Amino acid sequence: MNPVPDGDGFPPRRRLVLGLSLLLALMGGLGCGGSSTPSNLQPPKALTYATNPAIYTKGTAIAPDAPSNTGGPVTSYSVSPALPAGLGLNGGTGVISGTPSAVTAMATYTVTASNTGGSTSAALTITVQDIPPAGLTYAVAQAVYPKGVAITPDTPSSTGGAVVSYAITPALPAGLSLDPSTGILSGIPSAVSPLATYLITATNSGGSITTSLSITVTDAPPSALTYTTSSAIYVRGMSITPNVPSSSGGAVLAYAITPSLPAGLVLDPASGIISGTPATTAAPAAYTITATNTGGSTTAVVWITVNDAPPSGLTYASNPAAYTRGTAIAPNLPASTGGAIASYSVSPALPAGINLDPVSGVIAGTPTTVTARATYTITAANASGSAAAAVSIAVNDVPPSGLTYGQPTLTCTKGIAILPDAPSSSGGAVTGYAISPALPSGLSLDPATGILSGTPTAVTPLATYTVTAINSGGTTTTLLAITVNDVPPAGLSYATPAPVYTKGIAITPDLPSSTGGAVTAYSVTPALPAGLSLDSTTGVLSGTPTAVAPLATYTVTATNSGGTTTTLLAITVNDVPPTGL
Repeated sequence: MNPVPDGDGFPPRRRLVLGLSLLLALMGGLGCGGSSTPSNLQPPKALTYATNPAIYTKGTAIAPDAPSNTGGPVTSYSVSPALPAGLGLNGGTGVISGTPSAVTAMATYTVTASNTGGSTSAALTITVQDIPPAGLTYAVAQAVYPKGVAITPDTPSSTGGAVVSYAITPALPAGLSLDPSTGILSGIPSAVSPLATYLITATNSGGSITTSLSITVTDAPPSALTYTTSSAIYVRGMSITPNVPSSSGGAVLAYAITPSLPAGLVLDPASGIISGTPATTAAPAAYTITATNTGGSTTAVVWITVNDAPPSGLTYASNPAAYTRGTAIAPNLPASTGGAIASYSVSPALPAGINLDPVSGVIAGTPTTVTARATYTITAANASGSAAAAVSIAVNDVPPSGLTYGQPTLTCTKGIAILPDAPSSSGGAVTGYAISPALPSGLSLDPATGILSGTPTAVTPLATYTVTAINSGGTTTTLLAITVNDVPPAGLSYATPAPVYTKGIAITPDLPSSTGGAVTAYSVTPALPAGLSLDSTTGVLSGTPTAVAPLATYTVTATNSGGTTTTLLAITVNDVPPTGL
């Protein structure tokens, strides 16, 4: 029996079929580019500008900034809020251009592109900076100020944009200050300050400019210099009572004397005290001492006589001394107090190639053999007596140099023995080797031969190791770059190499297996069917396919530090089979 038609002339079942067909047709149309927009014109979208964010300079014309979009053609542009003064937006092209006329803080401006199909917007960030200051100078760039006297204010000048603030480094001498708004230097210096350079920076929103000032604050000059003993008679070899100065006026910073004092006597340049033990006889002579500070100087005259004495206080300039085999030594000169020395002798004999001059006492020569450190007693004598000095001397070998290895950059594989890597060097023979930091596990450096060998037992990233070659003369170093990679993975496979999945049904996770080194990462190409994923750490394939996919081949790559291996998966995603027909 046929169904009875409704008022539209179609039976209910026929009407249902027609309704479903119409709905599917509409959905298909939408999926192929249909739009719910009443107009046929596609609205603009993804509006962008070439320069965003933008930083412009006041008074400088900007490069026109043109928009682009991926949708339909734009018929008009607008912006909110208004652009900085001097800039404009072309309502037809959307191009931003002009010459900014005022400094403007960073702000966001929304540009809207429209057509009859709709609109889209872009947020532009724009800042207008001032012209940076330039040509910063000061009226007095090299100033010398007296302590306690107010200085004439030193005013800056500059070109470019107006300066907003000033800063100085390091801190000015005590009592002086720099106005951070005007940059004027003023004040009354309250402490002596040596010549120093101060950097002053003038800043505005467009940038900064720096100049330097040289400033010295001087003291009042010293005066009326005198010494405790103005006429002194000393004995060679006997320590003198320190001769102490006094003065009025400003504090003394330094003392100097002319001519030079008799050997063994010294003038302390800071305290002005004359002290020491005279080393030579000296006829009566006048010595002029000058006391100085930043404000000036004053002088005093001291008469000094040094009478003779037996030799004493023998010393050598280089003690202890370390020399190098085959290299001429710098002559080692003696010094002594007391009377004039008539002869020098040494015991035991000096190292081969080194000699003692019996008249001058100078030790000189070219050592010919390596000699362990030893003490040599040198005796200086005259008719009145003698004095001795113990001089410690060692003759070291020529230091090693030019240390290299056959393989300065070594890439190893865990579990595989490396080829022994032997060092070479020039200079003296190496007596020992050391390395820092510790080598990768399983590798070792022979401390006697320097040979690098072993079988690495652990993966180690690239690192640099410093090898030091040593002998009695010194050291030399070289760098080794060592990497220990894992055994590359191999034999990658999946339990189901050619799976057939059904859309909408979760798959059974498919786990990989491989031989060789442990895998550290997995990847697949091309992209898996929608809804499926490959875990980049475990390699597990899982998920619920969401779309039908024809049979395709996917390459899975397993990687570690030693290399990669791949396998192929042939995957098909079928639709859900029809039911209930």
